[in-house]
Amino acid sequence: MKNSIQNIEKRRVYLLKIIKYKVSTTVHELSKTIGVSEMSIRRDCRVLQKNG
Repeated sequence: MKNSIQNIEKRRVYLLKIIKYKVSTTVHELSKTIGVSEMSIRRDCRVLQKNG
């Protein structure tokens, strides 16, 4: 099932908070923490990086 755009945006905001809080982390750790696939984390990171 596809996520709604609102859920994706909430996840990306949460991802940013985690990244800012932790000095170092991995895609695997983020995936387990947020409860999504590693591919979703990678995709989110690419989008966040592109948006600055």
